[in-house]
Amino acid sequence: MNLTTANLPQQGIKKAHPLVELWQKATQDLYQEVSAYRLGALWWFFEPALSLISFYIIFGIGLRGAGHKGDNFLVFLMIGIMTWGWFASVIQGVANKAANRSRKNPKKQQPLWAIVVQVFFSQSIKFGIEFSLLAIAMLLSGYYPHKSYILVPFLLVSEALFILGLGFITAILVPKLADLKFVIQHSLRFLYFMSGIFYDITSFKVKLQRYFYLNPVALLIKSYRDTLIHYAIPRQVYLLSIGSLALLVFVIGLWSLGLAGEFSGDLVNTDVTMLADSSSTEIL
Repeated sequence: MNLTTANLPQQGIKKAHPLVELWQKATQDLYQEVSAYRLGALWWFFEPALSLISFYIIFGIGLRGAGHKGDNFLVFLMIGIMTWGWFASVIQGVANKAANRSRKNPKKQQPLWAIVVQVFFSQSIKFGIEFSLLAIAMLLSGYYPHKSYILVPFLLVSEALFILGLGFITAILVPKLADLKFVIQHSLRFLYFMSGIFYDITSFKVKLQRYFYLNPVALLIKSYRDTLIHYAIPRQVYLLSIGSLALLVFVIGLWSLGLAGEFSGDLVNTDVTMLADSSSTEIL
């Protein structure tokens, strides 16, 4: 008798936890992404490095003349690019996947929450690589562990919750309004220049700073820099704002998914075209 897996009883086979499945799919996404290029995963290092070099030449040497005074400008830039990249790549990736899903039969696609988590896992792996490079660059630049670093986990968790919550909201809205994908793209481009990635917001007048800090990403970047390179504890009002907003956005995102009935569906149905869309995230 010729036995196949289809003929075998399924009761004894334990299905992996949904988050484990999504993590596996995220790593498959990354493998598929790097396999299309000769340099493969090296582009995960080269892409932020090229942005870093460009901004350093323009703002660290060019417009600033003799270079950045005080803090190491390369580390200053790395923190800004890294923080922004994690946020923007997830939001743009979710918008791409959700728009693709809206053109197909939703019943044959992943549930929206799974799309968001899968994109989040993929981009978080890249973020982890960049964060490790940042740690090496900081040690080489003379920045050593300090007691202020105890706040780094809080900032990372807060940013993760904010990204996931906004990702859930994006995934709900884009399939209902396809044009929103382009609005998100241009909004991210605007916020890119308003987040203090390559300049110090504290160099502006106090009244002007308040408007910049209405942008949560700008607040996150400042808090990372205060903690990592200034060895300072960010102002309590900033920490409270970051944590509260992140939790609020995350709860609203979950609530929106619940209203839309998006907590059910098969995680296995992952379309190849959707994987391709998630890898082409434009963050500028």
